[in-house]
Amino acid sequence: MRRNGQELVELKTELAGLREEMKAAVELLEKHQSRITTNESKMAVQDHKMQLLDEKIWGIFNGRVWKSLELIGRVPRKLFRRT
Repeated sequence: MRRNGQELVELKTELAGLREEMKAAVELLEKHQSRITTNESKMAVQDHKMQLLDEKIWGIFNGRVWKSLELIGRVPRKLFRRT
């Protein structure tokens, strides 16, 4: 009987230790999940900014300003063409 009581105390002690470890693991997981969520939102913002930048760059390449610069760049080539 005494041996069973001692085993029970040991099991309760071990269980309390395991509970503390599980509690620490859950806290660590929650901390990492918070960081992941923060990083995901930052990445979403960056993706949106990159998309806007891509749209602006394509707008420049396809726009009147780019075409005008392209035409202006052709003028010296035509004027100073080697024969």
